[in-house]
Amino acid sequence: MENQHAILFQVNQEEFGVGIRYIQAIERMGNLKEISGLPKEVRGITNIRGEMIPVIDAGVILHHQPLSIDEKSKLLIFSSKTGPAGLLVTEAKEMIEINEDDIKPFHLQADEFSGVLERNGQLIIQLNPDVIVQKIEGFEHISDQFEAEETAAG
Repeated sequence: MENQHAILFQVNQEEFGVGIRYIQAIERMGNLKEISGLPKEVRGITNIRGEMIPVIDAGVILHHQPLSIDEKSKLLIFSSKTGPAGLLVTEAKEMIEINEDDIKPFHLQADEFSGVLERNGQLIIQLNPDVIVQKIEGFEHISDQFEAEETAAG
């Protein structure tokens, strides 16, 4: 099989990976605007180069607890069926090259995990952002909430 690239990132002290094919950009976490009524996994929205991006908290998805935002916090920007979204992570670590054969199936009933990789004696769970977005109830209507919020504020 062929090699692929993945971004390694941390959520709290735990390391995860995501295939580079999903990621459009890695950004610093800027100003976050919280909007009431969003699903618990969505912290709010942020403006990246003039585009309003919903911010999904990886801490809530993976550990059921929101992440603290600091200078190391990053947004992994990816494309979803409803447009771009950002996955808030504790820190983006590095890009690595991996052999597809090294990614083993994840045998738990968790579709958001696409596999597990052993690297330097550590297990790294690979995430599938498409499935994460699909599992957030009401995510497809978030852009409607942005527009309603902007109209009310304007």
